Amino acid sequence: MDDIPFTRPSRPRDRAIPAPGDRGRPGPTSERRAPYQRRSRGKARSTTSRRLIILILVTLLFSCLVASWLSKGKDARTVHLSVLAVGPRGEIPENSPVEREPDVAARAAVLMDSQTEEVLYRKNDREHLPMASTTKIMTALLVIENCSLDEMVLIGEEATRVGESSGWLTPGETLTVEQLLHALLLQSGNDAATALAVHVGGSVEAFVDMMNRKAEEIGALDTHFANPHGLDQEGHYTTAYDLALIAARAMRLDTFRRIVSTSKYEVPWPGHPSPRVYYNKNKLLKSYPNANGIKTGYTLGAGKCLVASASHGGMELISVVLNSDDYWNQSAKLLDYGFNNFVRLRFPLGSLSLPPLKVGNFPTKETTARGTDILVTVRRDRVNEYIVARGYYKSWVPYPVRKGDEVGRLEIGPGEEEREVTLATEEEVLPPGFFRRSWSFAVKGLGMAWKAIRYLVPGI
Repeated sequence: MDDIPFTRPSRPRDRAIPAPGDRGRPGPTSERRAPYQRRSRGKARSTTSRRLIILILVTLLFSCLVASWLSKGKDARTVHLSVLAVGPRGEIPENSPVEREPDVAARAAVLMDSQTEEVLYRKNDREHLPMASTTKIMTALLVIENCSLDEMVLIGEEATRVGESSGWLTPGETLTVEQLLHALLLQSGNDAATALAVHVGGSVEAFVDMMNRKAEEIGALDTHFANPHGLDQEGHYTTAYDLALIAARAMRLDTFRRIVSTSKYEVPWPGHPSPRVYYNKNKLLKSYPNANGIKTGYTLGAGKCLVASASHGGMELISVVLNSDDYWNQSAKLLDYGFNNFVRLRFPLGSLSLPPLKVGNFPTKETTARGTDILVTVRRDRVNEYIVARGYYKSWVPYPVRKGDEVGRLEIGPGEEEREVTLATEEEVLPPGFFRRSWSFAVKGLGMAWKAIRYLVPGI
């Protein structure tokens, strides 16, 4: 038998055999590995923590993006809306027969509701015509808007040289704005018009520029003034429609309304035994029921002119008659026609109870929307065409919401006469912060998850 050489089993060089009494104790190798193992476990924990933090941040970022996207939205949800109109005493008006339009013997005429500025009758109402002393309506409007009534006005020679209709002013005397307004509107003093124009504008020319700018602002686009008193002059003209617009704006001023309805006014007159007494030349104040203004006028070029106003049945109407020898009767005829055949409808949007407007998601906020009462003057035989306003109201809109944003719209009237009225927000609602949106989104998500769990696990 051949001898088999003995080979000692190989061992790992780094492996140590513990002595019999050292079993269970860490040998040299275990002592060397312990720090490595601790570092490995610490590194693993650190890696896990970082991954968890990254996962949380990614989840938070995703939540923010989703919340932001959902908060913006694209389409607002809407509900249908109908509003019923009421009459002057809160009643529901009904259709009724009407009269034929009157035949007004004037070069031009118009009848207008002073508050709604709707035209109820027209004849050549856009024709350019001279308007005589009805010019002074605009003069008074500007003076009242730019002066206090107790301001003192020095009367210059330029004012007293104008001539024709006069308030008997004397160069060098001083009168208050209120006294001169009575001389202007009751006595129709050209000198008072010039004195006030210089006081307000610094010169007649500057004041006339103010008159033309104001006419444009009001919408009287077919009017051009060349002086503040109304004497015939090239480039001085208006239309019946524009004059009614100007008068309607003037009647919104309490001072103007009070003066044009005054029958008599006295102004001290130094050096004379009695005061200056100005009488209102508008005869309708005594002859027509509920008449309350406004102004007469006459020149050779303009003929006899009258702007009149009266109130009845919850309406105030303004009639304008230009170049008519029978302007008193023609004005009364127009006012009668308006009061007998028209009614003013009111849509109570200001008191309309609208549901809260919801804004955005995550979180959803609420705001309020409101409208203003709408007035519409209609012929009595067409009430049914206007009695109901129909439209929509948004129940939800995305962020942001600005004060005055449109959130609803109503349509009133038929066909080409249809008008639109908007409902608007009353306050600003800005989007919440980035993290607040995320928190709200997370809370919402947890709430939905809890509901799902309760549904899947009954009795939990």
